[in-house]
Amino acid sequence: MPPPTCPDEEYFRAIPWCAAVLSSPSTYPEPFPSREYKPATTEDALFGTTLRTSKTIAALLGIRQRRRPADTSDEAVLVALAALGSGLNGFPHMCHGGAVATLLDEVTGAVVGINQEQEKKRLKEGVVSAAERWWTAGSFVTAYLNVKYKRPVRTPQVVLLEARLVDRGERKCKIETQVRDKDGTVLAESDGMFVRLKEKL
Repeated sequence: MPPPTCPDEEYFRAIPWCAAVLSSPSTYPEPFPSREYKPATTEDALFGTTLRTSKTIAALLGIRQRRRPADTSDEAVLVALAALGSGLNGFPHMCHGGAVATLLDEVTGAVVGINQEQEKKRLKEGVVSAAERWWTAGSFVTAYLNVKYKRPVRTPQVVLLEARLVDRGERKCKIETQVRDKDGTVLAESDGMFVRLKEKL
């Protein structure tokens, strides 16, 4: 087993079912960029400070598929592990529905972020031309996020989220995301659309 690369990864490797998720050689874990607050711009204050506590979201980790260098296709799937604490509760021992929606939105939007990152690398390497770029042609924002609550999201617990890119058009992309418990039971799910702005934020 490779050594942990960040505190959040270490946190999840100490949990047997999470360690099993992380053990596949075809995947690799990485910290969520939004877990680092950018004080100069106040970017990522929500997940980098407000929700980064032992009682809210103690750990959050992304898991991606390893890609071959010549692969220019979209990154279609992102898996994430999130440790949810009682500071997110609405009802007793139950995560507030708004907090569940916020987590779904964050992981859904991360699919956009990883595709932007990959396209920047391909542009730099000359694999994709500036005229062919799609993901890095502007900033994306949530146009809508439809959330369906299937079962209570109990706390404290670690949940697994899977976000999947299902379609993209001229300026928009659709992503479906699920929240599951350690047994694979779907607790909540969403379908969302992200739209590229004509001007950068």
